[in-house]
Amino acid sequence: MMKNFRYFFSAIAIFAMLFSSCSKEDNPSVVENQEKATLSFASALNDLMDNANKQAIGDLIPLCSEDVPAYVHVVLTGEENVGTMADPLMIPVNETPIEEDGEMVYFTEESADLELTPGDYELTYFAVYSEDDILIWLAPTTGGDLEDFVDNPLPIDISLGAGVKKYVDVEVLCFDDRLVNEYGYLFFDIIGKEAFEFCFFANYCDDNGRHYPARYSVDIWLEGEDEMLYSGVINDVDATGDDPSAKTLCFALPNIPSYGDDVEYIHYEITLLDWDEVYGTVGDFTESGSLSRNEIEANFDGDDNVDYEHIRFNCGDTPPPPNDDDDDGWPNDDDNCPNDYNPDQLNSDDDSFGDVCDNCPFVDNENQDDTDEDGVGDACDVCPDEDDNVDDNQNGIPDCLEDDNGDDCETDLDTCETAFMVGNYTLQDLELGNNRWGWALNFDGADGTYEYDIYAAAGKNDTDKGYLVGVVHLTVEGDDVTVDIDLCDGADAEGGHIYFDDEDMPTSTAPGQFGYELPAFEDDYSWSTDDEYSGDGDFWLVVHLDVCPGDEDMD
Repeated sequence: MMKNFRYFFSAIAIFAMLFSSCSKEDNPSVVENQEKATLSFASALNDLMDNANKQAIGDLIPLCSEDVPAYVHVVLTGEENVGTMADPLMIPVNETPIEEDGEMVYFTEESADLELTPGDYELTYFAVYSEDDILIWLAPTTGGDLEDFVDNPLPIDISLGAGVKKYVDVEVLCFDDRLVNEYGYLFFDIIGKEAFEFCFFANYCDDNGRHYPARYSVDIWLEGEDEMLYSGVINDVDATGDDPSAKTLCFALPNIPSYGDDVEYIHYEITLLDWDEVYGTVGDFTESGSLSRNEIEANFDGDDNVDYEHIRFNCGDTPPPPNDDDDDGWPNDDDNCPNDYNPDQLNSDDDSFGDVCDNCPFVDNENQDDTDEDGVGDACDVCPDEDDNVDDNQNGIPDCLEDDNGDDCETDLDTCETAFMVGNYTLQDLELGNNRWGWALNFDGADGTYEYDIYAAAGKNDTDKGYLVGVVHLTVEGDDVTVDIDLCDGADAEGGHIYFDDEDMPTSTAPGQFGYELPAFEDDYSWSTDDEYSGDGDFWLVVHLDVCPGDEDMD
């Protein structure tokens, strides 16, 4: 399916007569125009699926979406410089489309910044955004891992003459709509394509039949192509601790409509590599194969998940031995979750249980005791006598830790105290080296707005002994996270700190090391992330305040 984006760019033509030698007789692609100099760019797109394991993808290509384009960012250098990477030129898009040749066409607004002196230019950056400031299209650059997906990656040389129109192709990744600028003189056509994501995981079996996670490299190329799509890409491995682990490798593969659904036009070869710390030196082991469109799509499991292509070196053609019940390459006796598939054997608290089957994944709880049988181990159970799974407002905090005062609260605070937002882990749970009270939130959920109470003077994390002093309204939307702090009547903040990390829990209970310092404020304060969250629905957050008696009402 093809969609066109037309973007117009003008050049001042005060020297048109002096440059009258520029005509379509000199260049068959040039069309005469005695007033303006114009350029047109055609662009090709790829649709990359979301996956947290894109080790082999270096270009920061955005996910395809149904978002409507709102504005474009461009950077040009040459006779005049237009925009910079730190501050690209933004050109808004007219919100009212028209129908042209059976397609809806949008127009960008006129930009005086694109009235340029004729001469030589270089297009170094081109990106398209939605009205929510979400990047939806991006042109790949020379030297990036995805430059082979287009015929003409950036930068692109442009010779802009006076009194002529010239058409130049530019290809971008991931878009499926069409834009046309109402006034301009530089044109972009965008052609929608789709790319698949395909993942490999591998095991190695020694001569005794024991399975190991494998260290390996991958080469991928297209039918009839001399150049590799990917060459010698090696997966990440970790041999620290008792359980070595190896990550999958995921690749973006082009969906080329000219090949039939069952034609195997993508070829790969996987080579087993030595791993001294785990299984030592190995011989020459390679596995090769070819993929058709139907074979690739057969590995997809729903809209958001991708199954691995499981390669087994020296393991024969049969499935793993019967002592590997979860088929993750780890025999039951060596598997830290023998009934749950976890080839990476991730074990954050270094007990005997992997995270996927540990009822306290971040707290050492070797016995897995769970007195109230709520699925949360005693070692990290914030409500040991009540069911931690009762969470009526679905904020990830058990109701047994929530206060009923909600947004309309008052506090009897009579002296300055330390306060923390209630989370689903106490700081003691995280075993960070001291006995400081307080909470951390490991958010794991969908986009939305959630509420969390803020308690002061809650020694030993006992909210019954403390004071409710405020509420945090946490808003998660795409890759944006906003923390709105509303204080109760009778409390002001003398300052505070926020810890936020997209992957890792805090390593210190000292608020001064959380990373973000908050000013003194009365009533409310808002804080948000800045390009620090991937949008995968999982992050760590700690909110700390120093509160004192105050008179302001909470909104």
